[in-house]
Amino acid sequence: MPRVHRFLDVKDVRSRLGELEELGLHAGVDLTQTESLFGTRWDREARELGRMLRGRGRRVIVRGPGEDHPLGARDSYVFDQVRACHDRAMTAAAHYGAEHYLVRLSSSHGLPRSARIARRESTVRMVRQLSASARTRGMVLAVEQHLENDPDTLEAVADLQRSVGGGLVFAPALAVAAGHEDDAETGAPGAELMVGLDLTDRRPQDLEPRAPGSGVLGGMPSVAELLNREGLEFVCVSGPVGETRQMVTGLNELAERVPGSVAP
Repeated sequence: MPRVHRFLDVKDVRSRLGELEELGLHAGVDLTQTESLFGTRWDREARELGRMLRGRGRRVIVRGPGEDHPLGARDSYVFDQVRACHDRAMTAAAHYGAEHYLVRLSSSHGLPRSARIARRESTVRMVRQLSASARTRGMVLAVEQHLENDPDTLEAVADLQRSVGGGLVFAPALAVAAGHEDDAETGAPGAELMVGLDLTDRRPQDLEPRAPGSGVLGGMPSVAELLNREGLEFVCVSGPVGETRQMVTGLNELAERVPGSVAP
């Protein structure tokens, strides 16, 4: 089984790194909330955290700013502000020693066709710029595409990632929750670009994530195939504080379905 990263808010990484080490997990640093990227000490604090992570041999992935910084911003001023915030987050991620920098697409549900097209163009432009910025910092940009409801945008982002050497992160449970049942089985579109697999679990009606295997993943035999997919570099999970052990138990049970797999 690929290495497993448990996402934590950046403020919790120091206090919970020992717990991750005990369970054989690596850190996923969540910068969705951007408070840690501002103020007068953000760069120094990122460097200090990075020295600790590297000193303890922890491999890291980073999830960048969330929906408050939309990749598909159409206003030029907002676009520049979103790009600037991601650039700062990537600087922090480089200090942490991250190998992959993850960004999420937001949903286009309910938007008129003209708005979807305009946002698609902006999204592709943003992802291209962020991919270049990530490469200069020694990271691969990986797009989490499971929340996007516009198939044309998914295809456009996949095509772009092929051209720039980027990757995709696929979340089968969240694909089901977003109404993409077919993609939940195949990892499409852009399945060959999958570098990460998000096994955060849930049922369609859930407001909070579940431990892997306790939601829709438990009834999806395709999870075994996804875990065995060539080129998969990491698995990541998110969930409430205090449920890391339950996550590991669920991951172990899912991994046991894969012949020859090794539990985290």
